[in-house]
Amino acid sequence: MKRLTATTSGVIFLAGCVNEQGQTRGGNYPRAALSYPTTKPRVRKVKLTEGACCLYPKWMTNVLSFMLTDIGENTTAILPCVDGVGLDQLVADFERATGYTDPAGGYGGLVPSFYHFGPLWRYFLGKEEPVVGNEQGEIYILSCECGEVGCWPLIAHVHLQENKVIWGGFSQPHRPKRDYARFGPFEFDRIQYEQAIEVLAHYSGD
Repeated sequence: MKRLTATTSGVIFLAGCVNEQGQTRGGNYPRAALSYPTTKPRVRKVKLTEGACCLYPKWMTNVLSFMLTDIGENTTAILPCVDGVGLDQLVADFERATGYTDPAGGYGGLVPSFYHFGPLWRYFLGKEEPVVGNEQGEIYILSCECGEVGCWPLIAHVHLQENKVIWGGFSQPHRPKRDYARFGPFEFDRIQYEQAIEVLAHYSGD
């Protein structure tokens, strides 16, 4: 079963595996299909394959995966992807369509070496302290394209249910008048979601 797609130098695409019966394949982690460059790469646009999504149960609404990009000096950016598309691209498209062009986009992946997120498996389950307010489950889901979350982040709320995980309540703290109610919500099968963050934590050394 396909679990990892190497798309370009310095980029790894990770997705948790669920078979056709909705069962995980725990403990069998993918190996990196490429090595990171020793010098800072020129970041290129990457076309993510749809192969990471086609093996999941058809009843699943959304599929979570992560793209890891080496941004130099042993530093990795973690970009969440929904149905094989980077969340940075999805929110930028939404902002442009909604007229939020001051600016639209400008987001990037999370960089754990720049900000203490805590254990990533806990963080993406919304079990760490809220990042801005007091509501449990509030996380930075994207950082600025420079890698600093305080510069230009996107905030989301993670809602855990028995069989699913929902991302909703998106906001841009530097543009509090923006309304993201029509962005998402994204609903994931909880088994696949937890497997995806398990694979992420394995690669990140958590």
